[in-house]
Amino acid sequence: MIQDTKIDHILKDAADGRPITKAEAVQLLALPENSQDAALLRATATMVSRRRFANSGLLLGQIGVDMAPCDGDCAFCFFGKSHTSVEPTLLGADEIVSRCERFADGGAEGVFLMTMHRFGFEWFRDLCAELHRRIPAHLEILANVGDISPAQLGELKDAGVSGAYHVCRIREGIDSCMTPADRWATIERILEAGLSWYNMCEPLGPEHTPEELVEQMWLGVDLPCTQHGVMQRFPVPGSPLYHHGQVSLSRLGQVAAVVALATVGKAGS
Repeated sequence: MIQDTKIDHILKDAADGRPITKAEAVQLLALPENSQDAALLRATATMVSRRRFANSGLLLGQIGVDMAPCDGDCAFCFFGKSHTSVEPTLLGADEIVSRCERFADGGAEGVFLMTMHRFGFEWFRDLCAELHRRIPAHLEILANVGDISPAQLGELKDAGVSGAYHVCRIREGIDSCMTPADRWATIERILEAGLSWYNMCEPLGPEHTPEELVEQMWLGVDLPCTQHGVMQRFPVPGSPLYHHGQVSLSRLGQVAAVVALATVGKAGS
C-alpha cells in the first residue's frame, strides 16, 4: 500500500498521461530511494515508458575519437586536465569505421563521436564526412563535442551529422569551467540548425538536491529534445568530487523515473 496519498494522486495522474509538474518532480525526488513510494514511482514510470514506446528501445553507441587532458577541466570528468593521466590520442578513420560497423551489426541506429571540449574542428568535420561515405547508411552520425558556433554546426550537418549530445550539466559553472549561458546557447544553436538534440540529467551524484536536479532536467522538458534521461557520475580517483562517491542504482532509477514522467506526451525523449 502506498504511504502518501499526495504521491498516490501524482502517480495515478501520470499513469493516465498527465506530465508531472516541477513541484511534483521535487516531491518525487525527495522520496527516500528505498521507500515503498519510490518503488511505486519506478514501477509507474516503467509501465508508462513501456506503453509509450511499445515495449521497445533504441540502441546508440559512442566512440571517443579524440582523447587528451581536457581544458574544460570538469571536476567530475576522467579527462579533466588537473587530475587525468590520459595521454593525447586520436583514433584513425579505419578504426572508427570498424567500430561503427560493429555497432551497426549489433543493432545500433546511431553512434556518438566524442571529443574533448576543445578539439580540431576541421579534422572532426572531415572525419564525419568520411564516415558518412563509408559506414552503413542507416547508422546516424551524432556529435558529442564542445561549444561551437552556428556556422560550425551547419558544416557538421552538411558533412552528414544528424544530431548532437549537449548538456547544461548539474552545477555547470561550479563543477566545470563552462558557463550555463554558453551551454544553453549551443543547445539553442543545435535546434536552430535542424539537428536532433540529445540531452541528459547528468552527472548525477549523491550530493545533488531534488531542487537542483529538477532545474537542470527541466531544460530538456521545456525544449524539444530527441532523448532525455539520466546518467550517474562515476567517481574518478584524484578528482575533486571523488569523495562524494556514487549514487545507488535505486536512486538512479528514481531520477530516471521522474524524467520519464516529466516528458510524457513529448515527441522523442
